[in-house]
Amino acid sequence: SSNSDSGKQLERQRDQRNRYLARNILQSQRLADALEGQRGVDYRRPVESLDQLHAQAFMVHGLFLDLVVGLANRHGGLFRLKCAGEGGEEFAQWDGQPETRGRFAFGGVKRVSSAVTKLDMAYARDVSRLLDLCRETLYFDTVEALLRCLLALSEDPRVEIVKVKSTMTPSVGGGTNSLLFAGMRFVGVYVRLSGSEEARSLCVETHVCELLMVLTDVARVQTPQRHAEYQKWRKCRRIMAVLLQSSLWVSRAFKCWGSRSNRIDNDYASTRGLNTRPNSARVSATFDTRPGSLSSPLAA
Repeated sequence: SSNSDSGKQLERQRDQRNRYLARNILQSQRLADALEGQRGVDYRRPVESLDQLHAQAFMVHGLFLDLVVGLANRHGGLFRLKCAGEGGEEFAQWDGQPETRGRFAFGGVKRVSSAVTKLDMAYARDVSRLLDLCRETLYFDTVEALLRCLLALSEDPRVEIVKVKSTMTPSVGGGTNSLLFAGMRFVGVYVRLSGSEEARSLCVETHVCELLMVLTDVARVQTPQRHAEYQKWRKCRRIMAVLLQSSLWVSRAFKCWGSRSNRIDNDYASTRGLNTRPNSARVSATFDTRPGSLSSPLAA
């Protein structure tokens, strides 16, 4: 809550500065809006360029990795090794030294090709919805260690948490109650470094970074082959979701058209003196078919 309050306070300060500039210096709101647009400092405007978002991810990744390494060292977080150690261990702690960095497989910055695929398949090419261009993963031996790290992250004054996603339990919030769920169990935390002076100096304090927290027992079963198969399945699931949504729209359109058609038929029948059943154009009254009878259709 303190992080969100500081973010709101910064936004209020920017608004006050802009109003002061418009009223007292420029004495024109139009000139102030034009100047604000030229400077490009409207922090509330969603990013529309993948190039811009990718550049932000590269600039903020070093600061984000330093934050993650500090959390890992204080709360028992581990990184995945590129090659298993002599004892078969797949995860180990890293002290942040450049000499040993090559031993670990870091998340880093998402490739442009992967980002484009995700934009096409999941986000309708809305670049502002990409929240995992800059990402890292921490592994924990116990749930208690994971929870301690999560609580410490929430209390860090440099960090503003904007979203938390958990697939650890079959809850509605986690989205794992569906029969189509086949993903890995994790806790995803999406943060901005809005309280970091270094991030502000680089103008990347609004960029959202992803930190995944995974149990080592779960991560050991995630082989590269299984991950590739999961990606194929996820692509098929997204296509199925689009087809299902389209079929629902078509079904609603036909239902609406059928209801309107029956209403027109009923209105027409009532003007002819005929009684019809709801949602049916078939005549429900019994007619006297004798010539000259007033109730005969021939009399009309």
